[in-house]
Amino acid sequence: MRGNRRGNKKSLAFQKMARFDKKLIKSLYISVASLFAVFLCVIAFFHINKAIKHKQFLAEVDETLARESSLSASSENEEEQEEKQEMDTSFTLTAIGDVMCHNTQYLDAYQKETDSYDFSYVFEDINRYLKTADIVVGSLETSFAGKDRGYSNYPKFNSPDQLAYDLKKLGVNVLSTAGNHCLDMGFDGLCRTIDVLNDADISHLRYLSNG
Repeated sequence: MRGNRRGNKKSLAFQKMARFDKKLIKSLYISVASLFAVFLCVIAFFHINKAIKHKQFLAEVDETLARESSLSASSENEEEQEEKQEMDTSFTLTAIGDVMCHNTQYLDAYQKETDSYDFSYVFEDINRYLKTADIVVGSLETSFAGKDRGYSNYPKFNSPDQLAYDLKKLGVNVLSTAGNHCLDMGFDGLCRTIDVLNDADISHLRYLSNG
């Protein structure tokens, strides 16, 4: 009987230990599972946060590219408008050909009362064409060497200075001095001609005076 009792006690003790081991193992499983779940949550949070930041970065890149594209398009539009404005620029040019003065002309233009000259009447028929042009050009086939050299006509021209000032009033902007009569009164005569044109505010081509 005593042997059976001792056997029963040992059996009960083993059963209690087995139940305790099962609870311990169960607790360990739960703890490990909880730690694993927390670990998974941390990893998930990290990846989600990384994905959000990457998405924000891509959005910023897209915004920057869109802004640069808009600025580039705006710049291209401005350049196109400037090119169009440049292409739309126009002007009217009138060429009157040779300007020379024979003795019959400067004698007729002489004003005895004022001891001066007026050549404006010579250009009355073309005056409206000169006034409406943006640029008027001509070829000077005479010299303005001065009164002291004596006014003359063909073959060596020397005309009163007033002809240059009347041409300016009529609208002449540019005169070419590269004609076959530019040296009719020598190099000094040419230099004085340039001085007279400068004083009359008429641009000239080809020759410059020493001054």
